Amino acid sequence: MPLLRLFRLPMKLPSVLARQLSWSKNEAERFPSGWHEERVRRVLAHYEEQTEEEAVAEDEAAFGDRTQTVMEIPNELVLTPRELIAKREAQNNAQ
Repeated sequence: MPLLRLFRLPMKLPSVLARQLSWSKNEAERFPSGWHEERVRRVLAHYEEQTEEEAVAEDEAAFGDRTQTVMEIPNELVLTPRELIAKREAQNNAQ
């Protein structure tokens, strides 16, 4: 779950995903490419069932992963790297 790890807001993520589930009847309008209701429900369950210790361990592991970089990005600029990551994942999936 690299995207979630990069953009994770531990206390807010479940409520954001839950809102996505009720936003529209059309799944294509509710979720980005590669996401669907079942996947969102699995992610919600993961974070809702996670203990604080497990969340801290997950965050620490993300910061220790040398294949990824964690950085602060102003909110108004977050869309740009998110689009780049999605584009790269799409290219990788096409191969």
